Amino acid sequence: MYDRGVGARTSIPVVATTIALLVLGCDGLGPAEIVVTSSDGGQASGGKDGGQSAGGGGAGTGGTTSASVSPVLVAITPTPASSGGEPSAADAIEADVTTFGAGARAAVVVLPWDELPSGEAPALKKRLAFYAAHQRRALVNLAVVDRVADRRPAPIAGAAWNAPATFDALHKALDAVFDAGGDAIRFVTFGRDVDLYLAAHPTERTAFVAFAKEACGYARSHGGAAADLGAGVAFSPSAPKSEPSFPELLEAQDVVAFSYFPGLGTYEADATSGVVAVVSGIADATLGKPIVLQAAGAPSDALAGGSEATQQAFFATLFGAIGARRSSFALAAVTELHDAPAASCAAWVASQGEPPDGPFAAYACSLGVLHADGLPKPAWSAVLAGAAALSSP
Repeated sequence: MYDRGVGARTSIPVVATTIALLVLGCDGLGPAEIVVTSSDGGQASGGKDGGQSAGGGGAGTGGTTSASVSPVLVAITPTPASSGGEPSAADAIEADVTTFGAGARAAVVVLPWDELPSGEAPALKKRLAFYAAHQRRALVNLAVVDRVADRRPAPIAGAAWNAPATFDALHKALDAVFDAGGDAIRFVTFGRDVDLYLAAHPTERTAFVAFAKEACGYARSHGGAAADLGAGVAFSPSAPKSEPSFPELLEAQDVVAFSYFPGLGTYEADATSGVVAVVSGIADATLGKPIVLQAAGAPSDALAGGSEATQQAFFATLFGAIGARRSSFALAAVTELHDAPAASCAAWVASQGEPPDGPFAAYACSLGVLHADGLPKPAWSAVLAGAAALSSP
């Protein structure tokens, strides 16, 4: 939700793009490792050596995860404290240090496509170099769509997804990403809750599927990409049953990733009660392919159907459920460290066409496991315990 990918502070909910999102990766991932998300929202693996083995089946291995490799990469998005307004650079560094201390070994960087600088991206390069220097690798999410929002840059806003101009713009965006990150990037994903966008724009489905395949193929074959790069397209968990293009994309890819935000859009008080069933269902739906839990969170605001107690129970149950199916999981990411800064959260809520004072906003703005002023919520202890458990063989 709080995105710090290229120096801009943008609110996008992968932190919570819906109840969850599924990413179908184009690359085979093997064993699991321990990762921690970054203020850019996501996952990655520990240093270069760690990244090669973590999630390590490598491209073309068929994506089966060895049951003998049990550690799971755990990620925590380092959303900075912001009790005094928008966070400072010092706040951002402190948040990174906090996640590192909690066991973070990777970072997620979210890049709204229409906000990615053309040509070089020096802020992104600096950010990825920071993670690499601290032996973290990154998941870069190029948000081509964000739930129902279209994030195509203005010059191609009217073009079809499979138009030459769109492909050209996509290639340039990926060139900038890999020029900035290279071996530091373990995963590249495209869009968030793509199935929600396609449900709202069904006539674009065929063209978008062609675009998604082009995106994965270009990323994996890029000369600047790491040898173990995994690329994929992001869906919500309802996609296996509701999205017509899901089987085609699943067949073409061999890594599955998702984000999980129970009750977003429904706000029922018992939304977190189905965690075990959701985790098991996702694991069963991937046909044995490794899973990347790109982001997960639950609200602590009562207006969104949450509470600090249910948020704590959510993470405790989630980590337990993943532990029971740990051979299926390569990575699990906590979506927010602190509650998102007010201005950033409000901007993202507005981008989704939601009112600033409704349950959607209450959900999106209370996902942190620490309050905006840095005081811990009960969920913080559950995250620390879960991360420690999943990091152990």
